[in-house]
Amino acid sequence: MYTDIDGTCPNHHPDPTIPAYLAALEQIITAQNCDFGIAFDGDGDRIGVMGSDGSIPCEGGRMLMILASEVLQENSGATVIADVESSGALFRYIAAEGGTPEMYKTGHALIKSRMAETGALLAGEMSGYLFFADRFMILTMRCTRLCV
Repeated sequence: MYTDIDGTCPNHHPDPTIPAYLAALEQIITAQNCDFGIAFDGDGDRIGVMGSDGSIPCEGGRMLMILASEVLQENSGATVIADVESSGALFRYIAAEGGTPEMYKTGHALIKSRMAETGALLAGEMSGYLFFADRFMILTMRCTRLCV
């Protein structure tokens, strides 16, 4: 969907965290019987996930939980940073998975600077921004149909 580059964003504001902006994605998911769909913002550095039923099961904090679990399997004790808008459940989850959770200010430049200061391998914001400093990320998804 919307693969032609057009900086004016003629279809809608490119914010994948606003359900109203995901209506076209929901239509494609339904029409093509997809398990889920992924939406990107205008420059591709934020994502939103929509389930086959039109739900948004994976907002920024949940995505960070999934990714933290993967990073911490090989890097026990690693620092994972999340912004101040994140839930306490996220920070408890990171600690329970063997990580060192840190709450920090919202803002991608601020988070990236803090990652460099602390050596954090992963960070994220509730807005869907995700930051990786780990060597790579591998996620196994049990999905037969994907709409992007």
